[in-house]
Amino acid sequence: MYKFILAFVVGLLSFNLNAQIHINVVTEQWYPYNYHNQKGQVIGRATDKVKTILDKLKLSYTIKSYPWARAMMIAQKNDNTLIYSIFKTPERVDKFQWICPLLPPVKVYLFKLKNRYDLKVNNLEQVKQHTISINRGDSSHEYLRSVGFESGINLDVTSSDEVSINKLFLNRVDFLVQTEFTANQLLRSLNKPENSLTKVLELKNYSNNAICMAFSLTTDQSLVNNFKNELLKLNHQRK
Repeated sequence: MYKFILAFVVGLLSFNLNAQIHINVVTEQWYPYNYHNQKGQVIGRATDKVKTILDKLKLSYTIKSYPWARAMMIAQKNDNTLIYSIFKTPERVDKFQWICPLLPPVKVYLFKLKNRYDLKVNNLEQVKQHTISINRGDSSHEYLRSVGFESGINLDVTSSDEVSINKLFLNRVDFLVQTEFTANQLLRSLNKPENSLTKVLELKNYSNNAICMAFSLTTDQSLVNNFKNELLKLNHQRK
């Protein structure tokens, strides 16, 4: 009887504590994982998992979508702030408290316009002679810089994927980096045929990075641990 009462009291205290915490959740537009629907709500496969955990822990929260560089800045500077879907890369590992894996690995490719027959490359060294459009602060931006690409020389840095693909169709850049699903979704948003793009190379080293959630460093460790435990249970249930 004593143990039951003690467990009840601990559970009640935990519930009250969680009820007082508000989680600021930030993300970006990345189909099909996190994106706005027609009502302006953030939805998607990753969003569903994040919401499931937040609801399970009975936490108050808001989810907002920003350009990726701004989402990263907010997540690093504020308490009780969660960012997703975020690749865990060597450049980021010390900047957050990580909760992985939120999603299985996805293949990331270099794309070109199908009619750009002049672009013939077999590796990233050859791509350095051309221009890739990249989303500012994105993990692919970090990866390409780590292998020798430079902004203003062979990297065209933009604020969003939509800007990048528009530049591609205007022939202002030569390549862009995307997953196949997201590339097709971007084409649909522009009313372009899905065969408008051609995959050139898979960025294999980059594709191997885990896709995660991450809390700001100033977020309480016990809250982070609760998230880790709930994600572990959720991933086990969905196997």
